[in-house]
Amino acid sequence: MAPIKLAEIVGHTNLVKRLEIAILAARKRKHALPHILLDGPPGLGKTTLARVMANEMGASSFMLSGPNIANIENLMAPVYRLSFCDVLFIDEIHTIPQLAAESLLTVMENSRSDELFDDFAASVYLPAFTLVGATTELGKLPGPFIDRFGIHATLDFYTIAQLTNIIYNYDKQQGDGNITYAAAGTIARRSLGTPRTAIKLHNMCQDYCLAHDLAEMNVKHVDAAMAISGIDTNGLTTAHRRYINALTDKPQGIGTLSAKTGLSTSTIELTIEPYLLRQGRVVRTPRGRVLPSI
Repeated sequence: MAPIKLAEIVGHTNLVKRLEIAILAARKRKHALPHILLDGPPGLGKTTLARVMANEMGASSFMLSGPNIANIENLMAPVYRLSFCDVLFIDEIHTIPQLAAESLLTVMENSRSDELFDDFAASVYLPAFTLVGATTELGKLPGPFIDRFGIHATLDFYTIAQLTNIIYNYDKQQGDGNITYAAAGTIARRSLGTPRTAIKLHNMCQDYCLAHDLAEMNVKHVDAAMAISGIDTNGLTTAHRRYINALTDKPQGIGTLSAKTGLSTSTIELTIEPYLLRQGRVVRTPRGRVLPSI
């Protein structure tokens, strides 16, 4: 189901066009793609885009998770294995240690790693490669680091129409193939603009239909499955509603909201807030979160 070519990607239209141009130019120059920074909420396809770019360049992709990079060695070990035009994807790149980030800057700018051996320093030159960094918290990346990326794009949420097509096609290819287009739209409207959520909700509804021996997944069955899971018509979960109910007309810090709701601060920032902020259901101010003024 995952796209392997740019032409197969749904959404992110402007970014796809930019990448098409960059890939064509890189091929003609016989260069690697410029380093690319992708920011935005989880589940919007950053990892998929990195794999697709490697496929389009006829190269390999290597995936790292920022929180798993504890030191420079964790970072540089895979870097030394890269070949020309390979793509190195680092998810949540804002979490890597400062010293590792500083080493990465040298590699990005000069395709060189400065190493300290027993009694002397030496430079290790590397083949040109493409770093694709993904972050859900752009503000935690220093400006000089952001400036090293030749392409920087913010990924936006998907439209209901795009999600409807993703769900409908996914069901025909990977599911039971019994979903109606209207049911796909009903799931899409509850997917919070995110393909990952859309597929998860589809699978949940598919399980409901299978458990009840239903030959077709229609709107009625989708509504029933969503009701059991506490997901309302806007896609908001029990956790979303608990968060909204904790808000007042006075700004509250994230620590206070975490204590009130029992949700971790990372869950609030990465899972609960992105869609609510976009929908205007909550306002983030310098003093904290607050309900929008009417």
